[in-house]
Amino acid sequence: IIRYCLNMDDENLWFTVFHEIKPHTHPKAEGGAFTPELWKHDVSELYLASPECDKYIEFNLAANGAWWSAEFSEPRVLAGRKDAPFPGVKTYHEYVPDAGWAATMVIPIAELERTLGFGDQAYGTVCSISNSPHQQCQSSAFLSGDHPNFHQPQDFDKLFIRTMRE
Repeated sequence: IIRYCLNMDDENLWFTVFHEIKPHTHPKAEGGAFTPELWKHDVSELYLASPECDKYIEFNLAANGAWWSAEFSEPRVLAGRKDAPFPGVKTYHEYVPDAGWAATMVIPIAELERTLGFGDQAYGTVCSISNSPHQQCQSSAFLSGDHPNFHQPQDFDKLFIRTMRE
């Protein structure tokens, strides 16, 4: 079982993932570090888009808090920040012995607004790859096609993000 949660406070978007399975993390992934090619192993992914902009952003989050991000001008066509980390991202993680893992990625809203025009009209999807090397793929949005392909911004769902209050 995999659970996702998106929340916002005044400054950040919080992407939290709970996996009830043992992770198979990328062997070069260092805890909390920006790491390319995380999707080749177990990972959760957040895709964000906005009607204000003709691009979308992909964020990857591994069980050990390693992460990656990229901007795309169209499906699978890199644009903007290609090999540079999205500014201000922080991650947290926790292994739960015999029960799986939990990780959170904290993304600055101001940078999402600058980069994507992120706001009330944002849309996206959350996805996971698990059971590597025999990968199983899951997505919160219905994505068309016979093979797993998370890069389908036309199929992303409108986001309804709760604001965290004290």
